[in-house]
Amino acid sequence: MPTLAAVWLLEGFPVYLPSEAIIGTLGLITELSAAGSRLGFDAVNGSMLNSPWTKDWIEMQAASGAPWIGAMDDPIGTHAQKGWKANCTQPGGEGAHYGRYPYPVSPISMTEAPRNWLVTAVFSH
Repeated sequence: MPTLAAVWLLEGFPVYLPSEAIIGTLGLITELSAAGSRLGFDAVNGSMLNSPWTKDWIEMQAASGAPWIGAMDDPIGTHAQKGWKANCTQPGGEGAHYGRYPYPVSPISMTEAPRNWLVTAVFSH
């Protein structure tokens, strides 16, 4: 069992993994983490992969040889099941705005909207 806290950063690639592999990677990180470990990553939800609003982008990614295939609909709940306390925002949202995001941000409660999650978590076990 690990005794020293670690910091994990998974940025820019979870969308290229199947959803099951994203969860599997989280499981491995959990096994290698001591209490107090921190995790930061980005992910999209299933609506991002299937929405008519993002269809052109998803098709362009696939045509360029880098298809987006992995999603996570509930980062907070998924992490809680593994002992992590997660916080979630999105570009332009609280803690991720910095005056540079020009688009309106839909509330997280709108679960069917395409999402690009920015997640931070602390391991509590």
